Amino acid sequence: MQQTAQSPKTNNTQKTLAIVYKSKYGATKKYAKWLAQAIKNMKNTQESAKKASEKKDVAKNQTIQKNIKNAKNSPIHCINCDIYDAKDMLAQALNPYQIIIFAGALYGGELSIVASLKDFLASQKNATNATKAQKSTKSTQNPKYATKTSKIYPNIAQIYCLIIGLSSPKNALNYQKALDKNLTNDEQKGIRFYFLQGGIDFDKLDSGDRARMEAYRAMLSAKEDKTPEQEALLKNQKLDFARKDLLEPIIDEIINAQ
Repeated sequence: MQQTAQSPKTNNTQKTLAIVYKSKYGATKKYAKWLAQAIKNMKNTQESAKKASEKKDVAKNQTIQKNIKNAKNSPIHCINCDIYDAKDMLAQALNPYQIIIFAGALYGGELSIVASLKDFLASQKNATNATKAQKSTKSTQNPKYATKTSKIYPNIAQIYCLIIGLSSPKNALNYQKALDKNLTNDEQKGIRFYFLQGGIDFDKLDSGDRARMEAYRAMLSAKEDKTPEQEALLKNQKLDFARKDLLEPIIDEIINAQ
């Protein structure tokens, strides 16, 4: 049963961030939790530094002084982060958030989170069209309305999408091919995509995924020029390429986003 999330608690200086993931075997959920925890840890560290500053005991420790400076200069302490499983979310429940991160994995070229992402994009488009219609009606009824400078369009979120696969993130061409298979060029506009490496455990695969992977293995066996990941896939039943440091670029972008 789908549930709508409660509106995030915020004030005028805070940004709200939602991570929505769909995980089948665990790698995507792992990345989603790592990202949420990283943002939470940075926020807590900087809030502690601010409290230390208010108590005027910063002179005791130069490290605290440095943390205080970072807390004041970085917007991360103004971000509230929530994390949701896609099966428990409705697209409309994401409307209050200013930053939304979708996370999903590739299975046979299909992106697991694509349905949730498309639903959200459709809801944003519908909201924008409704607001445009409202503006047109009010402008006709009251010419002065057309001269107002206040923003009346919906607050379109900053949207990111994490795509987890077995290939190295350096192999951007393969990821882009899969992305083009799942989203049109118009749907990709305005979304920042990040490619991350996950893992596989053959003992946990369902029959369909196992058949696809065995066919892929057979193809790799005949290939002469194999990547290190492909060699490992042929020799191992279980692989885990997931690393926290792969999230650093998106964390940096969120921190520095205006």
